[in-house]
Amino acid sequence: MAWKINKMTIENFKFFLEPFVIEPKGKHVLMYGENGSGKSSIYWAAYTHFQSCLKQTDDAGKYFKKDHSDNLVNLYDTRNRRSGIEIEFVKPETLQTRSYTDGSWAINTNADDFVRLSTFASDFMNYKFLSAIFDFKNSRPVDLFKIFEDEIFPFIPLGAPRYDLDGTVTSETSAEQWWRYIESCYYTTGVLNRRSSGGVFVHDEKWQAYQNLIADFNRRLQNLLTDIANEANTKLQEQKMPVSVKLTLEKVQFDKKVPLSTRSYDGEFYPPHIILTAQLLDSDGSPVSPIEIKHPRSFFNEAKLTRMALALRLAIFDRKYQGDDCAKVIFVDDLLISLDMSNRLMVVRELLNYANRYQMFIFTHDRAFYDLIYDSIAQRNASNEWCYYEMYAIDEQVSDGQVPEPWIKVKQNYMQQARSFFSDYEYHASANSLRKECEKQLLRLYPRNWTIFPKADGTVSVLNLNGLDQKLNQFYDRFGTESIFTPNIDQYRSRILNPASHNDSKAKVFRSELILAIDEISQFEKINKLRLSAENDVSQREFVLEMDNSTKHVVIVIVPLEEWYKLEYEGNTYFENIEVKVKSYTGFNPGTDKLEIRKLWRDTCRFIGIIPETAFPAMETVIKDKNTGVLLRDLPVV
Repeated sequence: MAWKINKMTIENFKFFLEPFVIEPKGKHVLMYGENGSGKSSIYWAAYTHFQSCLKQTDDAGKYFKKDHSDNLVNLYDTRNRRSGIEIEFVKPETLQTRSYTDGSWAINTNADDFVRLSTFASDFMNYKFLSAIFDFKNSRPVDLFKIFEDEIFPFIPLGAPRYDLDGTVTSETSAEQWWRYIESCYYTTGVLNRRSSGGVFVHDEKWQAYQNLIADFNRRLQNLLTDIANEANTKLQEQKMPVSVKLTLEKVQFDKKVPLSTRSYDGEFYPPHIILTAQLLDSDGSPVSPIEIKHPRSFFNEAKLTRMALALRLAIFDRKYQGDDCAKVIFVDDLLISLDMSNRLMVVRELLNYANRYQMFIFTHDRAFYDLIYDSIAQRNASNEWCYYEMYAIDEQVSDGQVPEPWIKVKQNYMQQARSFFSDYEYHASANSLRKECEKQLLRLYPRNWTIFPKADGTVSVLNLNGLDQKLNQFYDRFGTESIFTPNIDQYRSRILNPASHNDSKAKVFRSELILAIDEISQFEKINKLRLSAENDVSQREFVLEMDNSTKHVVIVIVPLEEWYKLEYEGNTYFENIEVKVKSYTGFNPGTDKLEIRKLWRDTCRFIGIIPETAFPAMETVIKDKNTGVLLRDLPVV
């Protein structure tokens, strides 16, 4: 397992004058912060710290020197305090720690392999980077070379070590190291031989070696760009976005032959260009037109551009260093401010898929976006793996010393509140939080249409705990399991949760019962609800139920009429019994075109003569995705 950030201390840097500490202890971080509260200063502090390993000491330290024009020292510093950033990393399985400083009093990051590898394995994403990908006038091609040169080349290997013109193989493998050497060979006097008259390059062994090096660089870079575009297109396809992107390299060239001349060469050096184009796709994945879209900004709206840019960014990120001998962190700052809620949801799911391999820091000033991520984390049953913060700025007019300062609040979920109140002997408050936790978990697990009811005025309302509890056994039956998770929830609701919620001072909340209620209701957190097919798959995505027995062979093609989920709990998996539509059948007529999937499976087992029911093959082993052939039990979640 990779190292993680244990603690970060920021002192006299950007928004923070006094030492500011955030201590996730290896967990992921989700932070809401008002504009001007300092959340982006945390992002840039981490960026500055990680990037310092790529700089010389003087260059890395300039941000912490008040007399330097590039300094990022807090504007309210009047005492020439020290300025800097300290990050402590922890290895979760051993709790071993290591600390690094990038500041005015010490810098120990720029010659350290651990920080260097952590920088290569991590990434920083914000909206400015995504918008820059398509920020070109219609009169100009979308040339991403400058972006790749500044942001991508230092961290992406080209697949082989660079070699010198004399054939010596070096240890340098990054695209930046290849590119900087190729540039320097041309611009450094004496590397390539010229004739004494006219400065014409001599076409000797060095000239040929240089041309070979350039050709090798062009080939490797184009292969990399093709791989990145292919991976980005896969991500767009998974998000049901009918668009493809293409990255074409206009090659590095040197000393081109002069047109209409047989022996003259121009002696010039031509840097590369990375041209981005797009195509709109038909429903079958084929291009609508063979003509490529050269100016995507004039064709696509901001939401689609953002999703295309993010797909490219993640495809690039997937090619960075993957080792676990360093910290692997993704920092995200207000990444999706241009997306509507439906687009945000798809992108959030894509981002959160990285949480099992990387530590994530997500910052946003958008409360709705914060709530969306918070709910998405809960849907993945991963709330305990995250730290939640809210950040506000105390205005200089009311703060001590007349200096703006941050105020940070650690957000507890309802279960954490229940345990905290219990520890403080506030039993009614504990039970009240426990009730809210119970409602939250049932709302997470149930289908949405189970959680609401129509009102007389035409609006809808969300069910309370009483209404939700009445559906619990139905929910467990829907997934083919008994009520093994919270067997006494109805008892706790009537004896503890309802009286405490209604603030009935006469109702006694017994400590022993509350302990049991906390323990049993906390089991909900262990239920992982995973989606097998999405809303876009309803009535569209085809599955096949196929079974053989003796002389009978049955093939039934079905489509889901609902989103399809499975539950994971303590090593067991339970598949949802949804309604499906039969599109075609061979060997067995189900008798109706709409029925529950479990009934269809059971009827098919009986038809081909499998007895008793305990001998039925598991439903997830006889149903597969029609297009991919992947069995239901092995189907990747969406």
